[in-house]
Amino acid sequence: MKKLLLAILLAVLVVYSLTEIFHTLFGVHIHWQNGPFDELAGVALLGLTAICLVLLGLFITISVIGVILAVLVLSLLGVFIAGIAAFWPVLLLLMIIILMVRDNAKAQ
Repeated sequence: MKKLLLAILLAVLVVYSLTEIFHTLFGVHIHWQNGPFDELAGVALLGLTAICLVLLGLFITISVIGVILAVLVLSLLGVFIAGIAAFWPVLLLLMIIILMVRDNAKAQ
């Protein structure tokens, strides 16, 4: 829990620092309808934008990993089904032999 609070505090400090740098050094101000935002609203807007971009990156990462895992599982399933399809006569013959030998072993 401490690490999470520390991460949130550091994120807020970084966003606030970047906002201050843009306001003072570059003269960048965010305007909305009637006039410029105050610094607190600018920090909040920048923080909300950062959160949206992080969530978008997380969604894309999870999507890519999900696609890779799905392709891997479906490929293995395809190889398994192809193996069963190719060797089903041998497997059937093996099952018949096992059933015949098992019945003879019980009779003795």
